[in-house]
Amino acid sequence: MAVIMAASCYGEGEAVRVHCPSDTASAMETVRRFAAPGSYPSAVAGDIAMLFEGISYESAMRTDSAGMLQLRLDAFDEMSFVNTVGALSKTAVRPGVARIRDIEEALVSMSCRRGEESGFPSIMAYGADWAIDNRGRGNVVELTESFSRLFKTKSLDYLTRHRSEFPALADSAAFDRQKMIEMGFRSHKIPYMKRQSFEWKDVESEMADGDIVMLLGNNPEFDWLAVGFVIQKEDGFHLLHASPEEGKVVLEEMPLSRYVKKYAGQIYGYRWFRLK
Repeated sequence: MAVIMAASCYGEGEAVRVHCPSDTASAMETVRRFAAPGSYPSAVAGDIAMLFEGISYESAMRTDSAGMLQLRLDAFDEMSFVNTVGALSKTAVRPGVARIRDIEEALVSMSCRRGEESGFPSIMAYGADWAIDNRGRGNVVELTESFSRLFKTKSLDYLTRHRSEFPALADSAAFDRQKMIEMGFRSHKIPYMKRQSFEWKDVESEMADGDIVMLLGNNPEFDWLAVGFVIQKEDGFHLLHASPEEGKVVLEEMPLSRYVKKYAGQIYGYRWFRLK
């Protein structure tokens, strides 16, 4: 495996630009290995994502009282896995010689609202927030509405309703900022594709290795249930994601068409993105 395993060595309150030397080396090694200047990030995202299969799951949002963004390759949660792979992929296809600062800036761009890191509330936890912001700034293109005109309305306020789960929200100022952000997602219309559409021929022909899928769950306060990259195998597309149940990054054994049937009671649909 090309990625160097890094020990956890982050001090409280450190931002994304301060991280372990081994993570720096691993990130730069990955970017050099998959360097494809002038190509699209989506062309290398699947291969980069596969490097991290088996890496431990850890939710920084639920453990970090400072609420600062970190560049880590030794552990991921659902969104940090997608954002980190996205940052590495975007840096790998940049013209010129890549620097660690380029990876850090790409990670902030993928993870933080308006591409500005300013503590816990700036890190986008909701899929709807992530989609609006990253689409608007050209980090991803969404294919969902090219194949579907379905919408589901939700009010996304899980984080403030469950404040005790997120140590950074113990700070009153951070909590108030998060509350204001969530006010913008009251009765929010979420576009989605039917879970059965994984079997549609036009979807199968358009979907590609390294595309991002966000499986949407029934929790009325939150939108996604799982998010990761699609990886094509002989029997179809499989989901590669950071799984809290498995405690690591896993490539699901079942193709997505079967996976969503198995969890039909929990998944009503999905959103589909491509890095650009």
